[in-house]
Amino acid sequence: MAKTAENISSLVIRSHDDRQICKERSSGCATREKNQGDTNDATIDETHVPEWADKQPHYAKYEMDFHFLFRESAAFMCSSGYATDMMFNDISGEKMTAAAYFDALYAQRNRETQQCWRQETASAHQQADKFFYPAGLHALTSGIQPVLNPQIQSLLADLRGLTQGDPLADVMRAEHFHVTFLPITPARYQSPQQLPALAGLRDAFRQNVTDSSLRVDALRLVALPDQLLLAGIPEGHAVAQRASCWNALLSLEEWRDLLLQRHGGKTTPPEYWHTTLLRYRSTSLPDTLKSYFTDNMHRRYGAISGDIRLVFAVYNWAYPETITV
Repeated sequence: MAKTAENISSLVIRSHDDRQICKERSSGCATREKNQGDTNDATIDETHVPEWADKQPHYAKYEMDFHFLFRESAAFMCSSGYATDMMFNDISGEKMTAAAYFDALYAQRNRETQQCWRQETASAHQQADKFFYPAGLHALTSGIQPVLNPQIQSLLADLRGLTQGDPLADVMRAEHFHVTFLPITPARYQSPQQLPALAGLRDAFRQNVTDSSLRVDALRLVALPDQLLLAGIPEGHAVAQRASCWNALLSLEEWRDLLLQRHGGKTTPPEYWHTTLLRYRSTSLPDTLKSYFTDNMHRRYGAISGDIRLVFAVYNWAYPETITV
């Protein structure tokens, strides 16, 4: 699949912002990024072996480092009404199904992560003081908390077993399992009273999330250099509803800046449909977890479903507080 600036320009550049992004990004391993939130993208540089280590908060930062063309073209089409009936354009402009699109999206991310792992040097090291989110601070977000199927329960048990006694590993607990619909603010609050007035957000959520049920199918492992995600294919109108809700919040002055801060300044909605199963306080996962991922990357873990709700929660959804819409 050839990836050139000319290919990208002819297909997806619609605005000055898109042209600027095109100048700044190319395909390859992800470099150190500048984002916050579970669904952000990082700058990409195919000539640079990333220095994964720094001492800044990581904020689950690698999640959207997938191939630029798929990311930007599909996000633009969804948010602008170009994508209907869950169809997306590939590099040639041909329509592709949602299943094919997300399969390619996640496979590309896994290839990039494995390439980065292969290129690791002795500079890769543990970071006991590394953190992904500010301790104890909450964000406003949205998503589902589904009942777990046996495959996912077994997966979580495997990860707990592989990391038992490892203080660098943060493995999701079954009771905190969630799939994100749309994160809205950075994690900076201690109480809901510190949030902006919620009336406009509630209206936007009611008007744009008209089907509160969310089902994500064909769940599979997706690897980031220091994390393991479980990601899948959303069914129904989920992609369109996410894009519609995103655009509505961007139009609200009191929420626009918070939304953009949460997503590192990105002006199109996130595309992964996922949860983060494991975060590791190092520049890279240990060999045991890399091997587990390689052995299981082609497995499918079924589907999950639930009702989308607004919540005030810490990063892992421990004891989330529902915000009534």
